[in-house]
Amino acid sequence: MKYIKTIIFLHFFIFLTTISYSQDELKYENYIYDENIHTVLLRPETKDFGMPIIELNTEQKLVLEFDNLQNNTEDYSYTFIYCNSDWTPANLNVMEYIDGYSEGEISEYSPSFNTLVHYNHYSLMFPEENMNLIISGNYLLVVYKDYDIENVVLTRRFYVIENKVELLAKVKRSSLVSDMYKKQEISFNIIDNSYYASSDPDAITVKIIQNNRFDNILTVEHADFIKGNVYEYNNPRKINFKAGNEFRYFNCKNYKFLNDKVVRISYQKPYYIFSLINEIAVSTKPYSYQQDINGNMVITADDVENDEVEADYVLVDFNLKQEFKLPTGDFYVFGEISDFRLSANHKMTYNETTEAYELRLKLKQGFYNYLYVFAENLDSEIITETIEGNYYETENSYQIFVYYREQGSEFDKIIGYEVFNSLRKL
Repeated sequence: MKYIKTIIFLHFFIFLTTISYSQDELKYENYIYDENIHTVLLRPETKDFGMPIIELNTEQKLVLEFDNLQNNTEDYSYTFIYCNSDWTPANLNVMEYIDGYSEGEISEYSPSFNTLVHYNHYSLMFPEENMNLIISGNYLLVVYKDYDIENVVLTRRFYVIENKVELLAKVKRSSLVSDMYKKQEISFNIIDNSYYASSDPDAITVKIIQNNRFDNILTVEHADFIKGNVYEYNNPRKINFKAGNEFRYFNCKNYKFLNDKVVRISYQKPYYIFSLINEIAVSTKPYSYQQDINGNMVITADDVENDEVEADYVLVDFNLKQEFKLPTGDFYVFGEISDFRLSANHKMTYNETTEAYELRLKLKQGFYNYLYVFAENLDSEIITETIEGNYYETENSYQIFVYYREQGSEFDKIIGYEVFNSLRKL
């Protein structure tokens, strides 16, 4: 049986690299292809939220979870695609990055219990013993159903790292006068104690990510100074980010009580409806610190024993007050709630009667962070400052990935990783 499945996967791999999808084209990003799939989470085994990262040749695991809101159960399979540092597929045979079987089954699932909205909850912990990842780098998790290689239901990015070099990084208010009130500046050193990359330092590429966002990844290709085995990166004109603002939040853990961001809870079979407060632009307001989880979400419900299958699905109404409709572009609800990307499902609609941009989302009970962002269209730049503003004091989390392509190879290893914070060392 496993032999047959391996043959199926190889056909799948050839299919992905030679055939162009139409409307269901494979995307090398976090994406949901099936409208019945909701609340997709990919986490480190030991954390409630955070980037999906594991270290090579360790016992560390990642956990994938998602719900199918159809009444019937489905057969799901999964595989991995190895990607370059820019998330294009690498020119590698699957046997060069997987030791063992090329695909597996998602066999763990449970029906929801005591919920108004029925769903089946699926989970997968990987790497599995018979499907080991053998090189560091970027990976795309691909989940498809009914053993149908063309029926992809979701994709998720994750990272396998190894610590060949040491990273020392810090973030501060921009040193440029023009940016000092709205940007954060990053400097860092790569310390190559074992001279792992000394033969070709130009083969190093650094990627910096702010708050798990993929839309504004900063790529740094060359060190500003090299002193022996220390590579220094400290160009304030190139290595900086718009600081943004703290994320907004709400929780829908309990439909019996209102909280400070919810003004009304109503019921329309089979959903409880959470109406959020009327919100406004804060881009012209003074900065105000509030603790957040940098755009992430945590699935949880009060008075249940198992959030995974006892948290219910509810409707949440967002309301952004604006006196008039903008002539071009749209506002979106943005964060992990939208896979940190623009989505048609998260685009707001202007209501002339209420003079507000509005959106209703179906969400699983929990605690959510989000922003209101602006974009001309789904393929254009995401702009946060229109509504949220930019404040150098904002608490942001940054992740640095050091990629290295060895001479003669066709893939980018991740040889160093560090996470740090604008307010504190993590």
